[in-house]
Amino acid sequence: MVKIKDNLFKRGANYSVRYCVPKEYWESVGKREIVRSLGTSSLSEARRLKHKAIYAIETELLEAQRLNALRSPLRVTQASTEHTQPIGTSAAVRVSEASYVWLKMCDGITAATKAGYYQVLKHFEEYSQDINVAQINRQFAQSYLEFLKVSESKQTGKPRSPRTIKTHMITLSSFWKVCRHLGHVDQDMANPFNGINAHMPGSKRVKQTTKRLRPVTRDEAEALLEAINSSSGLKYQSEMDCIVRLLWATGCRLNEICSLTRDQIKDHGDYISFSLTGTKTEAGDRLIFLVGDNECKLIRKALKVALTVTPSSHDNNRLLFPRLHRGGHDRKPSWYVGKALTRLRTETFGGDVEWDMHSFRRNAVSALVNAGVPVAERNLVVGHSNKADIGVSVYAKEGDLRKIVRGTFEVLYGELGGGVK
Repeated sequence: MVKIKDNLFKRGANYSVRYCVPKEYWESVGKREIVRSLGTSSLSEARRLKHKAIYAIETELLEAQRLNALRSPLRVTQASTEHTQPIGTSAAVRVSEASYVWLKMCDGITAATKAGYYQVLKHFEEYSQDINVAQINRQFAQSYLEFLKVSESKQTGKPRSPRTIKTHMITLSSFWKVCRHLGHVDQDMANPFNGINAHMPGSKRVKQTTKRLRPVTRDEAEALLEAINSSSGLKYQSEMDCIVRLLWATGCRLNEICSLTRDQIKDHGDYISFSLTGTKTEAGDRLIFLVGDNECKLIRKALKVALTVTPSSHDNNRLLFPRLHRGGHDRKPSWYVGKALTRLRTETFGGDVEWDMHSFRRNAVSALVNAGVPVAERNLVVGHSNKADIGVSVYAKEGDLRKIVRGTFEVLYGELGGGVK
């Protein structure tokens, strides 16, 4: 990867960014430097807009290089002449181009992780002969999986381990999700790498050793809050405190809380409601009610603070927590604060802790199961489809359900007329 140098300078009243074009693009664009006006006289605003402008320039460079390659008869591969672009996708993008964009977008991960992604993508690019990503289907993914199983690693000269092959498939599955997010592949097509390395007929079944995470307890939630409020140097200390309390009271997903906008919140005096939209699933769009006095006071305070702080970006102007930096390929506001919560949880409870931030949701479902709330009402509250009950089978499986089990045995004992004489 070429390290790109960029610099801000003032041209007239507004700031501009100077972008040094990497050498491999000189022939495609016909220039070695690109200057792009940012349209602002504020230095802080220019620093924020700079990254968006650089990303737009790099996207233009990739497109220019692709068009230049298509104009050259020597660089048009056989695959590009034999396949057509599927309906519902953007302009043809090759594996190398999509990989470059994804790695540029990757943030919040270590350099070692990014290097691992690069190695997997480079290997897949060589195998596929850098075809258009829209041409990748389940059959092609299966053929690549079989190739990994029978070929030797260039680093070790030995056959790849099942763990290494699984890492390849997981990375490529994430790569495909990014391509779909960017519109490079058919939006209705299933992820060809998803679950492809599952148990195959005739092969030895590998016993699942991963322990299912359990719901969080009240003591653990309070200890986490204490760790948040006693730690110094936390960038999102007030937001983290509010988010944890809301996770406990609502059973929402972390990103649902972090993505709350002020216009979704209605204060009814004795309670506050959230109108969740654009969530993970269609059933996830639902109404949430805060009925506790302390939680209502917390939201009212957060609403006032949100009007006084400086948002981290224009996309955050309407958020309840506008200071949260967005991250990941889909720019989620929960990206960095989620990592901060995970790091603090690990420091407080140890690395082998059996619960995570999603365990607040598991705890809410367990509480509703113990309270005897019907399946349809539980699903309505937590945003699940009523087609199936995953409360006990997934969320509450590792929870403490002694209350409902004891009540069931009491019913059984009564129906039996007591013990036999």
